[in-house]
Amino acid sequence: MGRQIATMRLQFHYQLKEFEQVDQIFATHGFMKGPMLADPMTVAMKMARQYKNKDIEGVEKTFKKQIKWFRGNKGKLPYGVLSWVYVKEGRTDEARSLLAKAKDSTGEEAFSANWVQLSNNNVKNFSNAGLGEEWFGLYLENPPMPKQKMVRPKGGNMRGF
Repeated sequence: MGRQIATMRLQFHYQLKEFEQVDQIFATHGFMKGPMLADPMTVAMKMARQYKNKDIEGVEKTFKKQIKWFRGNKGKLPYGVLSWVYVKEGRTDEARSLLAKAKDSTGEEAFSANWVQLSNNNVKNFSNAGLGEEWFGLYLENPPMPKQKMVRPKGGNMRGF
């Protein structure tokens, strides 16, 4: 029960962007104290915090330890975080290799598109936005701004507008 409460507190603080408390919860060790890493979002949160705290080896270690538990499309967030970290760290060859595995194991179109971008050396076009709202909930990438529509005046006359 203690681990479930820690996991709920972790998710709550993460959504509120209270990252100091999130880091404290992740640092809690011991029997029945730390959060459960049973779902992909919690694993992705841990990986995102490790990246923000400049612990790249920790990101890779968490990924390798946890990805085996997520079958099919469930592993999309951990794959997304690690590929994002590799691109931001300038390790595009490793990111491309990881994306090849990710697109085969998850079937996500976003990974295929990113693999093509990296294969064509278009690193600036790399984006995990195709992973949806869960991805933006990790606060690694900002959601795209909605396109503004031009408001037409009543009657359709554009003169004097």
